[in-house]
Amino acid sequence: MSGIQFVTDEKGRKVAVQIDLKKYGAVLEDFWDGLISESRRKEKGIPLEKIKADLVKRGRLGSRLRLRNRMFKVAYYHRTRGYRCSDTDFSASSPKIGSL
Repeated sequence: MSGIQFVTDEKGRKVAVQIDLKKYGAVLEDFWDGLISESRRKEKGIPLEKIKADLVKRGRLGSRLRLRNRMFKVAYYHRTRGYRCSDTDFSASSPKIGSL
C-alpha cells in the first residue's frame, strides 16, 4: 500500500508502521479521535449550560462572540451576492461594523 511501510524485527515480524501523514493524516486523526472518545466513554459529561456559563464568566462567550458572528454573517451575505470584500472590511474596529 502506497504511503504505508511496516517495520519488521530480525524474524520478519511486523513491530511498527510508518504512515505518510500528508496522504493519510486525516484518516489517522479520525482514528485517534475515535480512540480518545472510546477511552472517555464512561466519564461523566458536563451539561452544556454549565459550559456556557463558565465561558461567559471567563469572558470567552458573550457580546464579542455575537459581534464576530454578526460580522461573518454580513461578510457571507455580501460575498454570496457577488460583492468583493476582505476580512479587514469586517474587523471589530471597522466603523462599518460599529453600527450593526
